[in-house]
Amino acid sequence: MKFKLFTCLGLLSSALAVVAQTSAFTYQGQFNSNGITVTGLLDFRFTLHDAAAAGTQMAGPLTNAPTGVTNGFFTTVIVFGSAAFDGNARWLEIGVRTNGDTNAFTTLSPRQQITATPYAVRAANYSGTIQTTNITGKINDTNLSANVALLTNNVVFTKILTASNLIGGALGLTNISATNIIGTLPDARLSTNVAFVNTSNTAFLGSISATNFHGAGGGLTNVPGRKFNSVAINSNIQAFPNYGYLATNDTTPPVVTLPLTANIDAGETIRVSASGAAGWIIAQNTNQTILVANLLKNVGLAWRTNGLSLNWKAVGVSQDGQKLVAAIAGGVTHSSANSGVTWSPGLTSANWSSLASSANGVKWVAGVNGGNIYTSANSGGGWTAHTPNTAWTGVASSWDGVKLAACVNGGQIYVSTDSGSNWSPRDANRAWSAIASSGDGVNLVACVNGGQIYTSSNSGTNWTARDTTRNWSCVASSADGGTLVAGVSSGPTGFLYVSYDYGVTWNPTGPSSTLTWSSVACSGDGLRMIASVGEGGVYVSQDAGATWQVRNNLPTPAYNGVACSGDGSTMVAVATSSQIFVSSQTSTTIGASGQLIGSRLSAVELIHAGNGVFIPISYVGNIRAK
Repeated sequence: MKFKLFTCLGLLSSALAVVAQTSAFTYQGQFNSNGITVTGLLDFRFTLHDAAAAGTQMAGPLTNAPTGVTNGFFTTVIVFGSAAFDGNARWLEIGVRTNGDTNAFTTLSPRQQITATPYAVRAANYSGTIQTTNITGKINDTNLSANVALLTNNVVFTKILTASNLIGGALGLTNISATNIIGTLPDARLSTNVAFVNTSNTAFLGSISATNFHGAGGGLTNVPGRKFNSVAINSNIQAFPNYGYLATNDTTPPVVTLPLTANIDAGETIRVSASGAAGWIIAQNTNQTILVANLLKNVGLAWRTNGLSLNWKAVGVSQDGQKLVAAIAGGVTHSSANSGVTWSPGLTSANWSSLASSANGVKWVAGVNGGNIYTSANSGGGWTAHTPNTAWTGVASSWDGVKLAACVNGGQIYVSTDSGSNWSPRDANRAWSAIASSGDGVNLVACVNGGQIYTSSNSGTNWTARDTTRNWSCVASSADGGTLVAGVSSGPTGFLYVSYDYGVTWNPTGPSSTLTWSSVACSGDGLRMIASVGEGGVYVSQDAGATWQVRNNLPTPAYNGVACSGDGSTMVAVATSSQIFVSSQTSTTIGASGQLIGSRLSAVELIHAGNGVFIPISYVGNIRAK
């Protein structure tokens, strides 16, 4: 059967009369079959497209069966739903077949364009829902709900407002979380109860608790002083800075290990004492040491020998006992930088008679009997000769090595104020045998063989005769020049003599008056002294010369020279046809093998001087170093 569509008409559905309008619309048409109008029942199938031909099917298929047809005319209702009509053009495609026929529908052509009538479902008075994507233009403020906030009105939100990026002065905002504030609040916006760092005399009415105050603490009141904590120990312990430890063990001495150097500041202290019979031991860490010179009750007890067996004439030592120089009569000088453990020969050969050093052992002055006077600026490694050429018997140096003094047998005293570059004669020609200087080079003392002792209080400009005529052979001075010691070479008055008033008065001391004293030396504080005898023997005093003890553990060659470090812990003696003898214990052994050992009722307080070096600042009882 062949159908042909003649006319078609789309009308609004009667549903427009009701409030809840639907998307249905009425479609009317007329067609014939092979030129003959049709009357009967037919099946219609409808589909909706977006183009007159081909294109995309937008809705359907929708089948209306059976549909009555009279003389070719038919009327039917089509419902595609409102979603199919989005405002774009639509075409209706119609298929038809006899009612009850199971064959395929015959498609009528052409497709019929849907006119505006079905689009009434999108009219302005539509009361249903409309997709927002189908709305164009702007909605007037008057058509908005009263619950919508307008920019032109003062808005009051009755609920919480959350905003991630407020811009503006935020005037009037309240209950804003401080964590959401960005930027710096000006001081004027803060409460008067807030303390400012740039305001002085801020008074806090309540208590302040802080764990890390910095500054001098000026103005603070009611601050408790730190209590020095002491701990009783019965076994080994790792020490902490500014703590004291009381050893109570009666059988085994507790070992107190010093803090690591990195864990104790310079100036911090450690105290160790013992009530237990076993005493205590202080142990060290790597590169740590304890200076023990002031702890030693006896010096010059243990001696070692080194160097060649030669005709040694003179010797000198730096204040710390590390740098030594020894001279040979008719040979070269030898220097050591490790308290005499090893020696290095110099290059200058002469008939050396005397040596003196600056405190640090860098600058040296040396006299030659029948030659020049020499100076060294490199710890005795090299020497520079100075005039005059004469019979130098003694030299002396200030601690800085700038002020020097020297004496001549049968000549004058010479002084220099420029480390030996220039020399000026002083006093008269005498048989000067020795000279010594205070640390500052101001107080000098010199002695005459077959004459008196002379002192100067103005760096050698003027001299005053002291005591009586004796065969004075040697003299030494403390750092301040107040304590002096001198020796007589022979005769019924061959004693050692000491003075405690800058040489004004002298008192005999020491052993037999028949000894020939060849050399003396003195520590900086004047308490520790050493003296040598030409016939053989070395004597030591630890009480400023009041008493003397011979060191019987030394051989008895003809000693010519002795020297003493600033603290008296290092002593050196040289002799004819003999080696160099050194007694030195300035500190504990460096490192973990070094120890300080104390007996019961002994105590020591150590202060860290920095770089792992500890100094005893107080002590009592029997203490020894290892």
